[in-house]
Amino acid sequence: MDQIRHWLYIGSYRDTRNPSYLALKSIQAMLQLAELVEQPGITSLYLPVEDLAPIPFDLLETGISFIR
Repeated sequence: MDQIRHWLYIGSYRDTRNPSYLALKSIQAMLQLAELVEQPGITSLYLPVEDLAPIPFDLLETGISFIR
């Protein structure tokens, strides 16, 4: 998992499946693009996107709003 800001990380699908690691990083919410992985106590939003395909504007807007 890579820290982008003090409040924002980018991680892999594998990271989402590791509750101990998420707790260590104090993750409270996850925007997921690969598939939905729910963890207790963590808010999740899954957006169905395809590799190399354009992301529809409404999905992009939803993701940005969630991050903010």
